[in-house]
Amino acid sequence: MRKTIFNGISKTPPTGGGTTTFTSSEIDGGGMTALHVILGDGTGAGNLAAGKFTRFRAKANGATIWDCSIAQLQALLERYSPANFAFGSSAKRFTIPFNDFRMPLNADSDRLQFPPGALPQFELDNSSYTAGTNPGTITLAWSKNDEIEPEGFSKFISQQTNIPSGVNNLIRVPISELGDVRGLTIPDDAHVSRLRIVLNGDEVFNAPGTGFGSGTGSALLEVGQLEDGTTITDPIFLELESGSPALSGNSWAELVTIAGFAASTEIAIYSVEHLKAMGG
Repeated sequence: MRKTIFNGISKTPPTGGGTTTFTSSEIDGGGMTALHVILGDGTGAGNLAAGKFTRFRAKANGATIWDCSIAQLQALLERYSPANFAFGSSAKRFTIPFNDFRMPLNADSDRLQFPPGALPQFELDNSSYTAGTNPGTITLAWSKNDEIEPEGFSKFISQQTNIPSGVNNLIRVPISELGDVRGLTIPDDAHVSRLRIVLNGDEVFNAPGTGFGSGTGSALLEVGQLEDGTTITDPIFLELESGSPALSGNSWAELVTIAGFAASTEIAIYSVEHLKAMGG
């Protein structure tokens, strides 16, 4: 049976930028299927909303399994949420799904959970929060299903492309992932004129972006729109459903960039690691 738990612990983000951390002494990761972030109002500069945050990380026994920007999290939710819901910058709540949330909420969806038996740690980064005299607060709740035997856990890991702007030939970004690759975020479509993805030597995607040729159309957006059904924005989440890992040395993304692209722009890979494959 699915349950939702709340322990009443609230924290104020550090002023001027920094990380708010919740550890295993404050969160029970057993059977966790989703983490719910609830933001309490402050006043003036201390008012707290989703747009104040830049990054989310989840760690299991110290190993990072989620590390994504808030924009990448929005893109993932926009693609897979049954309600096509992506929270905005003014949102007072948002969720990190650890279950297989592409499916209806039932026993099958909960076969993906936070890694069983692992100590959880969750981190939210902000870059410029000012607490003021009446700061906002972060409170966590979580859903869990401790009656379902988990079969695996999700990972959502971001990496920089390290590709400068205005590169007229395909530049490679190596991809290496032990879990089954289900998709990735497409960085900054407005400044990408072509994207090519190869997994285990097999070309699975090759299409133009907004900057290709003299037009303003984008196959990247079109593919995302076809699957998504909502008005999507950058970054785009591209579903791959490869059903296999991305082997190091034989998997990569290649991009052609135009002016305005930054080497710090990131892609984030969403994958599922099976417990049986790990000896779990």
